[in-house]
Formats: sequence, structure tokens, C-alpha cells
Amino acid sequence: SVLMANAGIFVAPAVAATFGIPLDPVTGAILGFEMSQALEDKLVSHSVAFVATATAALGTAVNRANATAGGYWSTFVQPPFQDINAYAAPVTWLWLVPTDLFPKDEVYAARMQTCSTVKWLDPLKLSLCVEASMGHPNLLGASAYADAITGQLTPDLQTWRQRHAAVQHAP
Repeated sequence: SVLMANAGIFVAPAVAATFGIPLDPVTGAILGFEMSQALEDKLVSHSVAFVATATAALGTAVNRANATAGGYWSTFVQPPFQDINAYAAPVTWLWLVPTDLFPKDEVYAARMQTCSTVKWLDPLKLSLCVEASMGHPNLLGASAYADAITGQLTPDLQTWRQRHAAVQHAP
């Protein structure tokens, strides 16, 4: 894989071709160190499409689950992420590729030990194991999610407590 210098992303040649990233035919390295505006626009477009698709699919899943259960049992909480919190953005709420250049998640060392002891992993699977935190919420992102969920639940907590008081205090 190849390091895309400005985005801090490892890109396999096949993935690079998908995004139109020019590679050196001999070394396989990305040509140039600056991310082109066209590449940046494509990455942003793919991210926007992912958020829209994921949001719609999760909302649909919640609605189907509620319909199957015969009532209101769950709700989808839209995470409060903004552009400035996107991957590699100035105030990202997501873990970046774990390298010496970027902070690592709190279980990185344990994951590295576990990943290195699994003998059946090929190099690609080992890389995926090591990089497992990438794109998932970091501490700021997790806190933002928790706050959004708490904010959604707070109006219903009193009613829930009253309805389930006997269950809460069972021996």
C-alpha cells in the first residue's frame, strides 16, 4: 500500500485506480505529494454519499424494527458530525490510520499484540486488523454520539422509569 501524504490514508493500487489517483508504474507510489482538487472532490463526494446512504438505511431499519415490534421501541439518533469532524478534517471525530504520525486508539497496543499472534492472517488481513480503528469514532466522536443519544433519551426517561419502576427494583 501507498501513503497518500496529505490525507494520511494507505491506498492499495486497486483502490487508487478507483479514485483516479495516478501511480508511478514502476514503484506503485502515488505521483506527487499534494492531493489534487479533483481527488479531494471525489473523496468528499464519496463521503457525502456514504453518510446519506447510511443515514437512510439506518432510519429504515429502525422503522422496520418498530413496525415488526408493533410500536415505538427504538429510534435513530443522527450523529452530530459536521464537515469539520470528518476523517482527517481539522477537528476530526474519527480515528485516522494508526501510524507514528497520528494518535492511536486506546486499545491499539493490545490489538497489535493480538493481530501479530494470529498466524493465519495474510498481509492484507494483518493490515486490516492493525488499522481496525480507522474511521471509527475517537474519544471526541464517541462523546458526541453519547451526548446525542442522551439528548434523545432524556425526554422519555421519566416515563420509562415510571413504567418500569417495579422491574428496576427487582431482587
